[in-house]
Amino acid sequence: MLNKTKSMKKNIQQSLEQLGYRKTLTRTTILRALESFNRPVSVEDLVEQCQDLNLTTIYRNLHVMEEHGLIRSMQFTSKAKHYVIAEQDDTKHYHYIRCLHCQKVEQIDFCVLEKIRISTNFTIVNHSMEFTGYCPDCVPESLVHSSTHSH
Repeated sequence: MLNKTKSMKKNIQQSLEQLGYRKTLTRTTILRALESFNRPVSVEDLVEQCQDLNLTTIYRNLHVMEEHGLIRSMQFTSKAKHYVIAEQDDTKHYHYIRCLHCQKVEQIDFCVLEKIRISTNFTIVNHSMEFTGYCPDCVPESLVHSSTHSH
């Protein structure tokens, strides 16, 4: 994963240069921060990680990188956008789960879309799913015992 991320970061820097954008310390700092989290990152996370950069600078650089398909953003219900480095083969789609307490976001490594398509015989053209819950560090004590009895 680490080598894959390094090569994606290098490709992003090369792509920016080919599009006429200079390789700057600011962009390198943002890319390092994005890859260090290894999960979708909010602008708040980036501001905390990149303390030498102001909010406007971060937004401007994220916009340029997203506009050119170098990073992806996702919008969670009632929450700010989160960003990840786009993969080379971005024909895949991803789903995420967000902690209701700490807002931590993790990628889910599977999708039920194919099962739904087969069982309903629908031609699915788009879908949107958001999972929320509590990460292991934040789960309320009252839910620990009840979660084993649901569904």
